[in-house]
Amino acid sequence: MNPERAYYTDLGEYTFMEDQVASYKRPQIEPDIIGFIKPYTPEVWLCVLAVLVTMTTVNFFIQRGSLYIKGLTRQSETAFTVKTDENKLNPLKTFLNSGMQTFSSLIGSPIPGVTPSQSLKFLSGMWLLMSFILASVYRSNLMAMLILPKVTLPFNSLEELVASKLPVWVPNGSAMHRASL
Repeated sequence: MNPERAYYTDLGEYTFMEDQVASYKRPQIEPDIIGFIKPYTPEVWLCVLAVLVTMTTVNFFIQRGSLYIKGLTRQSETAFTVKTDENKLNPLKTFLNSGMQTFSSLIGSPIPGVTPSQSLKFLSGMWLLMSFILASVYRSNLMAMLILPKVTLPFNSLEELVASKLPVWVPNGSAMHRASL
């Protein structure tokens, strides 16, 4: 200590600053799992779900209609009979099949062993184009959201520290240690 500084320093009063020291683990960058749904708002996700249901329903009616049109054979002037496999006429299986075709087009995965009619191919192609646009926008927004780091600050005040249940180290004999006893 130089003489100039000693002149301005009062050594008569001891200051102990460790009365209010607490140590905790520093926040780290964490993976942001919610980043997978952040690129779109809930309204857009509801819109995608509504379009998925609509496309499944339209696909169902096209499949059912094509089965009846193909199955109708004219036996006489007034009578039409349906000659198709009973398994194909099951409405539940047809609806599940149309749902699988619609969802597989959305995620870009074909269903093996299914050869749809021309109208279903056109409908699936339009749905696939819309799904491609939707997926490319989703991927670009997803990359932007996943690049942003997520750092969670555990607390801003002593009350939040107590509520956070973080393991905290407090020096023995400090004011915080005495207060916690």
